Amino acid sequence: MIDSFISSKIGIWADSMIRSERHRLNGIKHLLTNPINPSELWKGMNTFKPYTRLTTYVRVITYYDYVDKQTGSNNAAILRQWRKENGHLFRKKYIPSIPKISAEEAARDISAIKRPEIRNAANFILHSGVRSFELNNVTDDNVVIGKGGKQRRVYGGKVEKVPYHSLYRALKKVGLKPHDLRKIRATDLLRKGMSIVDLQHAFGWSNMQTATVYLAPLQEERIKALFDL
Repeated sequence: MIDSFISSKIGIWADSMIRSERHRLNGIKHLLTNPINPSELWKGMNTFKPYTRLTTYVRVITYYDYVDKQTGSNNAAILRQWRKENGHLFRKKYIPSIPKISAEEAARDISAIKRPEIRNAANFILHSGVRSFELNNVTDDNVVIGKGGKQRRVYGGKVEKVPYHSLYRALKKVGLKPHDLRKIRATDLLRKGMSIVDLQHAFGWSNMQTATVYLAPLQEERIKALFDL
């Protein structure tokens, strides 16, 4: 089932990610039982580095989303519930990096991409803030199916589907990554006055703490500006 799951991501994930995720899942396949035992899964990854442990657990949920559709089982829901009940284990000490360029600068970099469909997709992410994997899930009426199957409206016009690896490679050539564009947009919206609550809703974050990460640098800017008066 791991191989069929990975095969379903070809053309969506970059080749390097395909190799990495196949290796990751095969390394813990003895823990991927049916029904799943979340506690044993967590214990079985106790030698992993903290951030790797968290990201692997999340990847297993994605894997079981696929498996459950094929088998009618309910493992992904079991994993999500265990994660909710053991939230203290998932509090990340890791702080995501925020690109130090503006939305205008990113747009200029994107304009250097030659293929118009890739350039348009990059601009769509920069404008709407969708996750890169959500890009190909945007419906004609601008609703996207995000993490956990949750739906939300996006504001970015129309976009045609493009392979993730093509988008990743094109952006890498101009010094960006797909997720950088989402981060840049979040910071841009806060700078323009959007509230944390609205940002959380628009970006589909289940945790308010994620949204506040983008506020901290702006608070520093404002405080510094006041002291410099």
